[in-house]
Amino acid sequence: MDELLDTCSATTLVPACAERAWGELRALLDHLWPGQTEVLQACAGRQLVHAVRDGDEPDVWLTWVLEPLGPHATRVVLHLDELACNAPEPELDVVLLALLSRCVPIAR
Repeated sequence: MDELLDTCSATTLVPACAERAWGELRALLDHLWPGQTEVLQACAGRQLVHAVRDGDEPDVWLTWVLEPLGPHATRVVLHLDELACNAPEPELDVVLLALLSRCVPIAR
């Protein structure tokens, strides 16, 4: 049986420069999917494409696009491509919310 590829996208604005958002994004991947992420393409501070493995073969691919909007703002678009609805938790909106929470300045 052929498997279908499902695609969806979500977008958020983070209150950080693209460089900081990139660093937080890379740390988030290690937190959400430790040892399961394989980077396929990376352009630092701009775009990251990676697969998430749940076993031997990846069946989920995520593409992150970072667009600087100023010194303290970055638009992040996350595209998810998955085979037969096998995306690992969490959902896209939850992933972007986790990135957003990592980028929010902490008041001291």
